[in-house]
Amino acid sequence: MEDNLTAALIMSFSIIVFIIALSITMYMFSEVTSTSEILVANADTTKYYDNIQLLSNDSMQSDSAIREGKERIVDSNTVIPTLYRYYKENFCVKIYDDTEDKYGISKLTTNDPNSNINTGKEPARLVHIFDLALENEVFKAKSYNKSLSPSASDSEKSEDKKNKVLKDLYCSVPSEIDNNNWMKYKLNDRLCMYGAVWGSDNKYIKQRVDFFVNGTSGYINGSYVDFEGNPLAISLVASTNGVPNYYFTEKFVSYTYTGESIETEEGDTLVTGMKPKDKIVIIYTIYDNRYKDKENNIVPVINN
Repeated sequence: MEDNLTAALIMSFSIIVFIIALSITMYMFSEVTSTSEILVANADTTKYYDNIQLLSNDSMQSDSAIREGKERIVDSNTVIPTLYRYYKENFCVKIYDDTEDKYGISKLTTNDPNSNINTGKEPARLVHIFDLALENEVFKAKSYNKSLSPSASDSEKSEDKKNKVLKDLYCSVPSEIDNNNWMKYKLNDRLCMYGAVWGSDNKYIKQRVDFFVNGTSGYINGSYVDFEGNPLAISLVASTNGVPNYYFTEKFVSYTYTGESIETEEGDTLVTGMKPKDKIVIIYTIYDNRYKDKENNIVPVINN
């Protein structure tokens, strides 16, 4: 009897040990599976891609670049973060206005303040530029007041001309600043950076982006900056019954500058001399969020 009891206890203990070992094994397999799923997910770079919308051939007639896939349609969730990254990643952002009213004139900006007749569709208008390299040049040009002598060298004359152009384009306060009316701003006014008073200080540069995105004004580094009523700020928030009034297209342009390019007999391009630098320009164009379908109904390009 005692032998049977001992055998039963041993068998029971063995079963318990087996169950514990099986549970541990199953737990380890579960952890391995979970770990492998995490590794595979992190290795999948496509999860970081933005969802994009391309227009079909019959959905819009104005921009073949979109239909060919050279541009993509984006919204504020793409535009705003890009502006807050431009000075950290050192790329250029250009914003264009390609909206139009029934006269073919932009709703947000104009090249001719007195234009009130149907002049036909105008080209997209450059609204503003965000470019750290350019802003550093503007910042230096703002304090440039050198008077050239008659014997000035060609390089000095070239430097003088460059600084004067930079001051005229980016330092002069807009003539219609009291009205905050970008419909009256000429190109010089729209591109005004107020002498890039933020300099290279990331805190001040972020302030500049804040003002532009929100369409507000205030002091940056002790200087008054006014971006009220700019087309981007308007287009980011304007909507009708929850549907955006405008949408954006995004296009990337990459090129190399500085250095000498040589074309070989094999058709290859070699760059010699100074080390070349790559420049990335991201172009956002503002469009009306309306177009006519096949039945001539006016419908939005994007709904949200």
